Amino acid sequence: MIHWIASSNWDNWKILEQKHVWGVPKRNRTLMQRVKPGDTILVYVRQEKEGDTILPSAITGAYEVVSEPYEDHTRLFTTPPQMGDEVFPFRMKVHHEQNNVERPPPHSHARDPRRGLSAYPQAGRAGDLNGVRDRRRHLPYP
Repeated sequence: MIHWIASSNWDNWKILEQKHVWGVPKRNRTLMQRVKPGDTILVYVRQEKEGDTILPSAITGAYEVVSEPYEDHTRLFTTPPQMGDEVFPFRMKVHHEQNNVERPPPHSHARDPRRGLSAYPQAGRAGDLNGVRDRRRHLPYP
């Protein structure tokens, strides 16, 4: 079992919570094939500004992968402007393990919301830093 950290935005995290589906862009097909049922995805949501309110970045929950990756070109996720017409076609079904937030508390300070976080697959148990691999792997957002 491998633990992955996946980067997202607040809108797509809400879709993940409702539909129990995670998707990645076309360019990440090879990486997606490495994710297997039983793996865990920790979802990192980037900081965003909503009106005058800053929604902070956070690890929003843990999800167990319950299906093999599959391809579906139906538009489900919100595509960030810089990604053009991406539909995140390489997807997998997930089961909710743990949810840390329903809505983030507002912050009065802002960092650059364009900053993301790469994913580091981890062998072993969550929190077992002895199992962290030295190669970076990225499970991108929708």
